[in-house]
Amino acid sequence: MCSPRDINCFNCNNWFIRDKSKECEKCGEIICPYCNSCLCKMTDETKKAVIAMIKTYENFLSKNLRKQEYNFNKHNRILKRIEDI
Repeated sequence: MCSPRDINCFNCNNWFIRDKSKECEKCGEIICPYCNSCLCKMTDETKKAVIAMIKTYENFLSKNLRKQEYNFNKHNRILKRIEDI
């Protein structure tokens, strides 16, 4: 996986360490320890934008740095739920 150790929260813009944070049981994303946000707390439009940025970043790293390809299954499930609403 290409994912970074340090993460910037899309909600409060604080940096935090992935390994010291919890993963949301519902969406599978890391929960920000500062504002307690994850994808579940976002509007559908914001979720789509965040997922698009994650996919762009992970795809870039995979192709340019020859890192292991990122598994988008979790994000694809979230996008599918949004489309089904």
